[in-house]
Amino acid sequence: MKRTLLFVLGGIGLLATVFAFQGNPNGADKRVEYYPNGQVQIECELQGGVRQGECRRYWPDGKPQAEGRYEDGTMNGTWTFWNADGTPDLSRSGSYVGGTLKL
Repeated sequence: MKRTLLFVLGGIGLLATVFAFQGNPNGADKRVEYYPNGQVQIECELQGGVRQGECRRYWPDGKPQAEGRYEDGTMNGTWTFWNADGTPDLSRSGSYVGGTLKL
């Protein structure tokens, strides 16, 4: 199993983002990014460096911001979005095809 950590520091030495890659036996990787406060910002599956599969985003306080699937780097299928206060963002949630929300 491949594991890689990359730490990116801001100009004044504050932790800006931490990336973590974790390889899976099926050839897919998982990328995890963190906010400076340590909360997970995004978790996405990758295939060959391109988003492919499940993806979840979070607000800095840990509440969910979005979840859905990518196919060949574009949003496809059902995506659910939430506002920072935890309420559903119905204007952005729904079915996506080729990265476009279908109304």
